[in-house]
Amino acid sequence: MEYLLKDTEGEYFPVTFSFNSETGEAIGYFKYRQVTTEVPENEEAWESYGNILLTPEAEDVGDMLRSNYIII
Repeated sequence: MEYLLKDTEGEYFPVTFSFNSETGEAIGYFKYRQVTTEVPENEEAWESYGNILLTPEAEDVGDMLRSNYIII
């Protein structure tokens, strides 16, 4: 599962978060591997599995927050 969020060098892709305190909106911009229909042949092949998205995808991360009141 961790390979979903890592590049072929084993480093995590960068993530950016945006919090709008006026509207309560929390957005995360993630780069990750896009799953393909092919299953890797062996365990080592998982490191290069999937297509890496070059443009970060915006995801609603409001449910991931521990509290409605964020202090920075």
